[in-house]
Amino acid sequence: TRAATWRRLGLAWGFRFTPQPGPTGIFASTPRGRGGRVYVKDLNSNVDALNAATGALLWRKRFAQMDGGPNGLAAGYGRSYGNTSHDVFALNAETGELVWLRRLVHRRSAEIDIAPIVANYLVYTSSIGPPPGGRGILYALDAATGRPRWTFYKILARCTFPPEDAGVGACSPVCLYVDGAVVAGLSILYAWCGT
Repeated sequence: TRAATWRRLGLAWGFRFTPQPGPTGIFASTPRGRGGRVYVKDLNSNVDALNAATGALLWRKRFAQMDGGPNGLAAGYGRSYGNTSHDVFALNAETGELVWLRRLVHRRSAEIDIAPIVANYLVYTSSIGPPPGGRGILYALDAATGRPRWTFYKILARCTFPPEDAGVGACSPVCLYVDGAVVAGLSILYAWCGT
């Protein structure tokens, strides 16, 4: 039976994050598995690649930029894609070498707030706009170069009420449909404020 099977499960390996925890902890994303490896990103925007069978560290890329999360990684085209609070990056999945880094957010109070998604040779991510009146932006970047292919302001007109919610970005990674449509999850206040 299934109950008997899960009772036989045991811990295969563990991995300890080395940076000091910030205000929201040290880890708030889903690990990504691909090609016999597990890729993890901590809340300081650092990325570790681990052997999926043993948990051994294969490479580490340090950004040391606090990210309140939740965050995470996307995988595709031989790369791992992620965000810091202001940049989007692509790492070589085999070596951890930085392939490209693109600054998207230039204001201190704005930030990127979701994990990226990669499909159709594009990397999709989102920023939040700082209140009051800020407007979050949905980005589609070229997966090979990081160049922006298009942007979309998620609030079409500047709104000021409620001021603490004006400009909030997507609440979770975008959803991609087979026909290429992109849908961003919105909170009730965000959707109401943007109409």
